[in-house]
Amino acid sequence: MMTRKKARRLSRQSPQAIEDQFYQQGLAIDSLEKKVQEQQRIIAQLSKNSSNSHKPPSSDDITKPKSKNKKKKKKEKPGKRSPGGQPGHPKHERPLFPPEEINASYDYTQTLCPHCADQMTPMEDQDPQVIQQVEIPQAPIRIEEHLSYPMWCETCQTIHYGPLPPDVVKEGLFKERITALTAYLKHVCHASYSTIRKFFRDILHLHVSRGYLRKVIENLIDENVLPILATKADNLEGDNSINQVIVRVAADYEIPLWNFWLAVQPLPNHGLQEDGFHLTKAGPYFDDPSHMLSAWPWRNLTALQTLDAVLEAVKAK
Repeated sequence: MMTRKKARRLSRQSPQAIEDQFYQQGLAIDSLEKKVQEQQRIIAQLSKNSSNSHKPPSSDDITKPKSKNKKKKKKEKPGKRSPGGQPGHPKHERPLFPPEEINASYDYTQTLCPHCADQMTPMEDQDPQVIQQVEIPQAPIRIEEHLSYPMWCETCQTIHYGPLPPDVVKEGLFKERITALTAYLKHVCHASYSTIRKFFRDILHLHVSRGYLRKVIENLIDENVLPILATKADNLEGDNSINQVIVRVAADYEIPLWNFWLAVQPLPNHGLQEDGFHLTKAGPYFDDPSHMLSAWPWRNLTALQTLDAVLEAVKAK
């Protein structure tokens, strides 16, 4: 910032120094003007709705962000309850798991008093203190093996194998529950094929190829399930190969594609935090331009728009 003192000091310097100073300030002003123009472009794009652009009415949002002043007024309101349990109200606790759901139970007793070391007797009329814990097994999957043994027919001079159950042949590697888990990760969590593979590898200790995941998608389509594939915002692999595979699979099977990667490209840093992976966060206020500079509201908005577009297309058929 140029103050009177700085200007007076500058006027006493040589013409070359004054010229250099004005040149540097000119560069700084040009840089700031470009940043302002970029911010104005982004805000103008994010401010579009069905009344001033070609966007459909379903993309408009009527919710308003909560006013900070209202929050302050509510805090100042007398008699406002504090969070948590209220005096005089019964205590609410999570109910215990029933005995039929308990996989292992451990009993602990103490025969000597910890204070006087005298012998103690059990209290049969008192219930024990109970602490229940939940844990994921070290190997959370069960692997089944179906063996069809060869048998030789002397008359036909042919090898015959024992018939496998039809459902075993139809299911293949993934049975019913793990197929449902794959569908949940893909279509509810919007995980990429690589993310699902990492989940199976790191959590379930199961190595699955991307080709087999494509086969699972085919099985879902055969069961009249409509998958919606989604691209990811990051490019951790460096060449966008994962998104290319997702787009190619969607095109091959002619199923809906939610191109989330394209939606976040106009955002600052393409909607990614400094780690280049996590999305920038803000509240779900779609009519607030400052919130829509972050990727998380765009994730929610474009997900709703995709579901709406798919629903309308299904209704039209």
